[in-house]
Amino acid sequence: MPPTQLVLERFTPIIDSIEWKVGHRYWQVRGTAAFTSNEVPHMVTNDGVRASRAADVLFASCEAAAAEGNLEAEIQVAELAVGLGLHARLLLDRFQARCQEAGVDWYERLTFYATDWSAQTLQDLVARGTLPAHHEGRVRMGLLNALAPDQLIDLATGKATPLSGLRAIVHNYLLAVLPFDLLVHQGEQWLQVQVQTRIDDVQVAAMVSEVPLAELGNLIQGSGDEALDALVPLYELFCMERAFFPIDIATVPGRAELERFHTEVVLPWLEAHPEAAGQVRILHSRGAMDSLRASLPVLRDDGFVLLSDYGWTRLEDLLGVKQHQRFGPATAMGLNFCFLDDQVARDGARVQVPSDDDEASIRARLVSKSELPATEAAFHQAYATKPLNELYRLTSAAAEATRQGDMVTASARFAEAHRKFPESWHVLTEAARHATFNGRNPQLGLELALRARAINPTASAQVYNELGDSLYELGRAE
Repeated sequence: MPPTQLVLERFTPIIDSIEWKVGHRYWQVRGTAAFTSNEVPHMVTNDGVRASRAADVLFASCEAAAAEGNLEAEIQVAELAVGLGLHARLLLDRFQARCQEAGVDWYERLTFYATDWSAQTLQDLVARGTLPAHHEGRVRMGLLNALAPDQLIDLATGKATPLSGLRAIVHNYLLAVLPFDLLVHQGEQWLQVQVQTRIDDVQVAAMVSEVPLAELGNLIQGSGDEALDALVPLYELFCMERAFFPIDIATVPGRAELERFHTEVVLPWLEAHPEAAGQVRILHSRGAMDSLRASLPVLRDDGFVLLSDYGWTRLEDLLGVKQHQRFGPATAMGLNFCFLDDQVARDGARVQVPSDDDEASIRARLVSKSELPATEAAFHQAYATKPLNELYRLTSAAAEATRQGDMVTASARFAEAHRKFPESWHVLTEAARHATFNGRNPQLGLELALRARAINPTASAQVYNELGDSLYELGRAE
């Protein structure tokens, strides 16, 4: 009888495992299709709201520098892990509009580096016309490693360009895909979570795999891209077993900051919460910290890093953290913001945390080398949690009213959401669908969908679905 289960790899630290490597190779293979296929969630950072707010923070930074006579001739900004490219494009749209309204030439002086570590992603953006076409002359496309952000490899020429003197580095959901360790401290012993990867449904794997299953072991031993590419189609069949194994803490990168965090932050908390002894997972977001440290020297003295990512802000929330997460075929690990916020400050940098951050589903941070009063004030205004949560509240209320058959209230909530968040193309598409089918007003649905397309003409099938539906309901099937 053929085996029903296939062990691909014995217990291995997560970031060294085939699970982690294949999950990261996925980005190189799929490019922007990871997002356009909805395999990886992306709406929260690409609906236009956060891009607009990032542009407002950048504008405030330029405004403050100009007032002091320190605004540089060439304003350099980089977005790392540009992904779908929509956040970058909408940020540029908003910044251009703000500059036109203010009668300043800062947009014309801007060089915007749209970067990713996936060449396929950047090539897709060019082919789709997302970037740089919409902001020709302002955008440079290039490969950039988030752990070494001082060098850009130009997409067109392949030449390396050193980066320095940037006013801003922006990224979303980047730090969560960088190396980490998940540990527990018990007595005098450190334990590290490791994973064993297997396939339980061998028959399905045999149908999906592009190579004979008997050869998978050899592929896993190989370290080349070809081996990982052959394993990508099998990723969603991977099953994991987790276990903690003793580890020599001296072998863990960033040991000193890890032990300090444990001694000065975790242990005092455990003294106040003895019932949690032995249960606190110490998530060491070392890759995230390394990226931030490497980013600060690339900035001007009055520059900043603006990031949005997911993770935990309280030690008690880390009690239940057992493993990394999968988003479709991609692999990530939420961040330990308790550690990051504390370590950034100890490194002598500044970190700004929005109000009511514990209530946020996605965390924003502004990191800088020095105090930047105007930029920090703009950040707190733009990224305050309750106003951002208002968008979710309004769209959820509209959806609930629709379920209850109260179309008047649903329409009112969509209208209010659009009034408060006019930059959100996603609100417009949801409102268009509601108008076309629930409100029986396809003409209004068409008008709303056209507004959504004006904001996002290249990066979402949803916009064109609503356009098509409204035209069909109007009898314009041509």
